[in-house]
Amino acid sequence: MNYEKIEYPNYRLHLIKTKKFKTIHVRVAFKRKLKKEEITIRNVLSDILLETGKNYPTTRDLQIAKEENYACSLSSSSFKSGTYAVLLYSLSFLNEKYTEKGMNDTSISLLFDLLKNPNVQDGKFDEKTFKFTMNSYKDYLESLNENPNRIAGIRLDEEMGPNTPLEYHAAGYLEDYQKITPKNLYEYYQSVLKNDIVDIFVLGDFDSEYMQEKIKSFNLREEKNSESETHFVKLKIRDEVNEVVEDHDFMQSQLALGYKIDDMTEFEKKYVFHALNFIFGGGNDSKLFKEVREKNSLCYSIYSHISYLYQTLVVNAGISKDNYEKTVNLINQELEKIKKGDFDEEDLNEMKMIYINTCKTIYDSPNDLIRNYMTHEYFGHDLVEVRIKKILEVTKEDVVKLAQKVKLDTVYFLKGVRHEKTDN
Repeated sequence: MNYEKIEYPNYRLHLIKTKKFKTIHVRVAFKRKLKKEEITIRNVLSDILLETGKNYPTTRDLQIAKEENYACSLSSSSFKSGTYAVLLYSLSFLNEKYTEKGMNDTSISLLFDLLKNPNVQDGKFDEKTFKFTMNSYKDYLESLNENPNRIAGIRLDEEMGPNTPLEYHAAGYLEDYQKITPKNLYEYYQSVLKNDIVDIFVLGDFDSEYMQEKIKSFNLREEKNSESETHFVKLKIRDEVNEVVEDHDFMQSQLALGYKIDDMTEFEKKYVFHALNFIFGGGNDSKLFKEVREKNSLCYSIYSHISYLYQTLVVNAGISKDNYEKTVNLINQELEKIKKGDFDEEDLNEMKMIYINTCKTIYDSPNDLIRNYMTHEYFGHDLVEVRIKKILEVTKEDVVKLAQKVKLDTVYFLKGVRHEKTDN
């Protein structure tokens, strides 16, 4: 594995050379400072650029082009990354060593042709493609209201991070959806090409000089890349716990507890945090799973997860509304046990083994490898080899010390009341 980062005035090129795969993967990342009013339109832009293009005016035309490139794969996504909004456009294709000469050129050209030459007439996106994309996106937005776990997660974020990027819905907003037109979507597309910070990642077995010249030939953008700032979000620590209970028309209730951790060291953020989460609620051998679900039968499901960018720890549980107070109390009791060191070294050793095995599997996935280098570039994450060494340095004392910094911020309870209505 050989990694090379090349700084150009208008983009950064990241070349990850490996002979492990028969495929080559290209990922173009656009990022800018996150603004609530832009989330929805970025999501639509993510979808529409890979539906059709100027040179592929119908979905059938584009499908034929992909088939001619030995069924190359195109995908896109739009997401929050702390203080930034990120657009990703990805391509994977068979290396021409296993197909025919010239296929690397045509496959890479397909992706950049779609990015540079969208299906636009008279300064606006093609009406048919626009309507199809918008209808699909609207269906997705409306479906989120049918997911109680999703609603609880959104509401917890809103309560924990008011007036910060944490409260913004990554999925977007119906009220902003209504404002999007073929014209202003194209204008926003132009703004992305002009103003976003651009990183291009290429992974596979290729000649570095060829790839540099090939990417440069597309002249994706002329404007200079601006300097990237931190992705990390600093949240205010509350003096008192914020408790929110809301009735919803669901059978099952959802509980979400949000904890904040202040003043973490880099080692704690990168490594001890993972250990704490694993022992607390990150797996089927965790304290929450064993005590709350198995021993006390208070929930249908329960797990915890952490956010590196926001320095938060969240517990989600599907429960009966009658078990609300008991479940909250028991969850906090289990955290207190960790703060007192009431867990076994075996728990920590098991976490380390699983963590290392997970790190090793990154080498088997092109997407995971690219993500590994993206987080290294964006967040300062260590690369796999360093992570495997560093996790072994985590001690029980480290976990206890970090646990003592964990403070409950918000308890959000989505109270399912549908069966009550049925009884009346």
